[in-house]
Amino acid sequence: MEELTEHLVSTSENLLLKYGQTTGQAHIKKLKDLVIVQLNGLYLKNVRHLQYCVLLKVCILSNNYITNIDALECCIHLVKLDLHGNQIQHLPGPTFWEDMKELNLLYLHDNGIGKLDNVHSLSFCPNLIGLTLFDTPLSLRIAYRHIVVNSIFSLKALDYYVISDEEIVENWKLPPKYEPFSPSFFLDLCHSPRKEATVEEDINVVKDTISKINHILAHHSPILIVQRWIRGYLTRKRFGKIPLDEVLLQRYYIRDGAKQIYSQSTLPVCDNKSFMYHIIKPEQNTEDKKLISGKQKNLDSAYSTKYHSKYSRKIC
Repeated sequence: MEELTEHLVSTSENLLLKYGQTTGQAHIKKLKDLVIVQLNGLYLKNVRHLQYCVLLKVCILSNNYITNIDALECCIHLVKLDLHGNQIQHLPGPTFWEDMKELNLLYLHDNGIGKLDNVHSLSFCPNLIGLTLFDTPLSLRIAYRHIVVNSIFSLKALDYYVISDEEIVENWKLPPKYEPFSPSFFLDLCHSPRKEATVEEDINVVKDTISKINHILAHHSPILIVQRWIRGYLTRKRFGKIPLDEVLLQRYYIRDGAKQIYSQSTLPVCDNKSFMYHIIKPEQNTEDKKLISGKQKNLDSAYSTKYHSKYSRKIC
């Protein structure tokens, strides 16, 4: 072990300038101007000088011997951070991650992370979309995926699979197409970095990964599909694009202490009358609230307030 540590190196200014890139065309590089740093497989034992790279957006530190990443606290503009294949056992606390407001992709697989406290710290990262934790002691715990998915509210993909609605909404059984770990949710987040990649290429890789995640959710998340359908209906109604024979005739009355809307519409296909009841709470202002469809009403009652606050999913 001692012979191995003799070959480990520390990050230095010259090393960072050699493997770092800037957006400008200046002949002289400075640490404060570096946007991308690729230091994978260089036997690094610390990240000490990275604290001066305040504009860093993409940081690749994979396959080294790093145990502590506190020096990255000043790199608040990070969008992608790759730390897989190191010797990390403990992650920094919540204050470290809550300042990483632009961090979207975080790679932590093949490390020594084993405590759930680390997941709690990561939950303070406000815009984390993709995370890898496989091949860690933590990933061997019972209900590991359930804990991580429901702790980090912004997360959309964990390890090799995009997160299904069934993993978040309790006691909701979905058809096979929307079930967790189905082939339609598979996504390989791990891309081998190119040594000679430009700044634009690395940033585009991040954007492409996020775009793939959003594309999968847009077509395989029932919550997003219903939300999209409702937004389209309300938009068409606002601009008068709904035929007059589909506009509901509404009357209000009190029933069981709750204000209700009695809606009557005539179907163009047959002469029957269909009725819909939309219960509105007494404290709600019915003049300001738009009529929501029965589908959305059933959806809202399907999951708890905790998951509703998390799972108002948006496509970036």
